[in-house]
Amino acid sequence: MKTKKVGKQKKPAKTTAKKKMDGPVQLRKALVKGDVETSRNLIEKLSLDQICMALYDGCDGVEGAVAFLNETAGDRLAQIRTPQHVLRGKPRVVTLAEVAEKCGPVYGPFCTFSFGDRPAGWGAAASENRILSWMDQGLGLVGDQTVNIDDRYITARPLDEFEGALIAGPLDSVEVLNLPKEQQVVTWKGRPLTIDPFEPAVFREVFSKTMRLHAQLKWSYDFRSNAAAREAFLFYHSHDDGDQHADILLVKAIMGLDEESREKLTRAVELDPVIKPWADWIEAWIDFPDNMERIEELKNTDRLGSALVACCQTYVDLKAGKVVNLKPLESFVGMHYDSQSPYLGYLLARVTEMCIGEALDGKDAIEDGGDPAPYAQALRMGFRGQQAIGWLMHAIKANHNNFVRLCLESGFKPVGHFGPCYLNLLATATNAENTEAVRAFLEHGADPDEPSHYGGQSSLALCESNGESGEIIKVLRAARKLHVAKAV
Repeated sequence: MKTKKVGKQKKPAKTTAKKKMDGPVQLRKALVKGDVETSRNLIEKLSLDQICMALYDGCDGVEGAVAFLNETAGDRLAQIRTPQHVLRGKPRVVTLAEVAEKCGPVYGPFCTFSFGDRPAGWGAAASENRILSWMDQGLGLVGDQTVNIDDRYITARPLDEFEGALIAGPLDSVEVLNLPKEQQVVTWKGRPLTIDPFEPAVFREVFSKTMRLHAQLKWSYDFRSNAAAREAFLFYHSHDDGDQHADILLVKAIMGLDEESREKLTRAVELDPVIKPWADWIEAWIDFPDNMERIEELKNTDRLGSALVACCQTYVDLKAGKVVNLKPLESFVGMHYDSQSPYLGYLLARVTEMCIGEALDGKDAIEDGGDPAPYAQALRMGFRGQQAIGWLMHAIKANHNNFVRLCLESGFKPVGHFGPCYLNLLATATNAENTEAVRAFLEHGADPDEPSHYGGQSSLALCESNGESGEIIKVLRAARKLHVAKAV
């Protein structure tokens, strides 16, 4: 009987998972070595998910990276100075030497902690887009990144040209210098800040700007604009001699709003009797809403007094269950964070938010068939609660386009990525097949080519890659032609 001839056995094929990881590993090695040609060839062949794996260990693709960044940042997002790197399309590769030649010299290295202190002058550098983060993996990214960062550097000129690029090593391919002493200072509008002499007008402007930006952080991921103001504010607030200045004591009191705050207010008035009207308001605020009589007495002591009294009374009436019209309060929104009366402007913003929250309490949610008008009014008045963007998202998906229109007519701009998932509203409307919302967003400035978190594609690219036809893709293509024509 003949027997089968046994040939040389083949090696087992690589698993799909291992094949998937081979490309990211090769890409990382090429980037670390500075092999730009190999890196570019690999990027052409790899998917966005695989490229993302080369950057963030343990992340399953682009969506995994977004989740990883959000989980890492947690509740400390306000501390981040610049946007975090998430792939929104296949990135280009440049060398560190090219970056240094165009934007250098390069200064550093600086702290390795993701959420640690930065050296003086960091805020100005971050706001000017001059921060370069060097990853543990051996490649660079533009901006003050927070995940897997070995060291950070400051460049002499802005890095705008290299935004979103992968910067190939090696790190020792460029000379790194010490940061000049003249750049190691906290500045405001190009001027070094000082505590002695103390300039109240500058401090009040810094406080007003910082509070406004902090409120905006609840809405969108625009950290870079916050960098210089936050650093300037902390310069004053954390300074050893801060308690020797009345304005700084007022701010510490307004942020504490407790019995210790009363002591700070007393000390502030002793240092500068001129600020007594503001101190009286802050002290009255500590006991609000149980002291409307005292608040009424202060009505004529400040330019914002009448607005504050009206808002405080509105809140008291709402708490009492009265039917209240919030329309008059809309005229006060422009007074929030008034740099001429910054501390009362801050209180006005807070009590306005309290009124909106109380007015919406108990109303049927939009998704349950509730009247969208009060929710649109809340957005119009600058309400920045975490659920606010959720109202709009639900309206898009549920085709509640009367609410979408109300928001846009109220001044809402559908541009940018919104927390907590870097969401592009136009792409959301496209994905939901909401033609009316797509049209509305485009009419109010949305860009059909703006990248979204859906694999890094734009709204138009999403439609084209899915082979879609119909009204939405026609509208997007027409809008793109219009954008191109305007650009030309």
